[in-house]
Amino acid sequence: MKKTIKQLGNSFKKVGKSYHLGRRDYPKELMKDITKISGINKESSVLDVGCGTGKSTIPFTKTGAKLIGIDISGNMLKIARELSANYKNIEYEQISFEKFSQPKSSFNLILFGTSIHWLDSKMVYKRANFLLKKNGHVALFWEPIGNLCKEIRLLGMEEIFTINCPNYPKSPYSMNIPKKRINEIIKSRLFAKPILKKYKITQKYNLEEFLYLINSYSWVISLNKNKKDKLMQEVKTFLSKKKITLKFRTEMYLIMAKRK
Repeated sequence: MKKTIKQLGNSFKKVGKSYHLGRRDYPKELMKDITKISGINKESSVLDVGCGTGKSTIPFTKTGAKLIGIDISGNMLKIARELSANYKNIEYEQISFEKFSQPKSSFNLILFGTSIHWLDSKMVYKRANFLLKKNGHVALFWEPIGNLCKEIRLLGMEEIFTINCPNYPKSPYSMNIPKKRINEIIKSRLFAKPILKKYKITQKYNLEEFLYLINSYSWVISLNKNKKDKLMQEVKTFLSKKKITLKFRTEMYLIMAKRK
């Protein structure tokens, strides 16, 4: 049975280790660009929405800025706190963006690393505008799901997923997500013209890492144990016969916009 966007988003409460081991770190160049464009420094405050295990938060500790990471998953935050134990300028809170409360104009930068798609577009930009200081920035960055789905199709595994996962995105290839996000920001009339950047990268996975990767997506996380075990076994059997290291080219996008 297909699940709603909210149900799929809430499924991330169950995941932790698989997300951290399966998802690759964001490109260093992308993180440098966010720092440069936003101009954050040790006097700045940064909010990371949907911070997960800290992959989108920890890289900014070296700026000296005060960092707050929020997420609905206690499992994810447990890993983030362990990895951030030696950093004094970072803290985490288990809460949704909708319920997160801070005074007006509290942050210089708000990060949405692979999280914006779970949030209502009308709400998210209005709240971000409220929380940002004058000339503060929002940064949206992500890897398109279509790239992984394309790789799954090229490997000849698409049928395994479409049969076992009711929520598998069957037609993600033609979606122009960057244009959609930019239009949302412009339509809000709360930010200056957005900046769009693209980063070409190559991802490599052995079998174990690939199993962690697919188990970090909502269309797998949301399955019950029996169905998930069946899916994983079929994928493992399929790839074990091929005896290959998975390697595919993909890209990540960054959109940044300054508060008016």
